[in-house]
Amino acid sequence: MVAEIIEEGIVIKSSASCTQMLTVLHFQGVQEIILREENVTDDFYDLQNGIAAEILEEFVEYRMSLTIVGEFNKYKGQTISDFIDYNGQQKQLSFHTALD
Repeated sequence: MVAEIIEEGIVIKSSASCTQMLTVLHFQGVQEIILREENVTDDFYDLQNGIAAEILEEFVEYRMSLTIVGEFNKYKGQTISDFIDYNGQQKQLSFHTALD
């Protein structure tokens, strides 16, 4: 089952808030979550702080996948660009500019 989260503002602020959301959705049978880019803290897109790794680890532990939809060109830096390009079509994490 896929859950598209339609919320204004930040839904995932940290790995703790991610865990809370995943716990609820996991028990509802959700296997994939679709979020908007603005629903994830800007810190996620700064790979040096490790928040992206912590959040992705939560998805791995719950065996769920995450699709983030948005405009990612505003996040500057080769590291984040490479991260988005590499994960763009992966199974665990994917980035899209629009839902297909």
